[in-house]
Amino acid sequence: MKIAIGADERTHLTDAVVAEVEKRGHEISLMGPLTGRKEHWPEVAQEVAETVAEGKADEGILFCWTGTGVSLPEVVAREILESWFNTTYQSNPEDDTCLAQIEAIEAKYKAE
Repeated sequence: MKIAIGADERTHLTDAVVAEVEKRGHEISLMGPLTGRKEHWPEVAQEVAETVAEGKADEGILFCWTGTGVSLPEVVAREILESWFNTTYQSNPEDDTCLAQIEAIEAKYKAE
């Protein structure tokens, strides 16, 4: 799977998650400060989102400094990744409706 990973700052935790995702055999694209560029979170979030929307990545991971550092140790990050990679989408009316709305929004912008 191709995964876009971006953060508004590079930390020990972001490095650990990148290493874990690579260890699991996924192809990654790093964005923002993870590549050495200084960018603010809106720019990084847009880059990750557009990379996924354009089909250049299957999924994306975003970090914000408010959720990294001492509030999210590596072991918790690994548990989150484990759950994420081992969970498949379970169709349901509420989420299916929301996904259809997102697809309509994406189609609007692709048409322009």
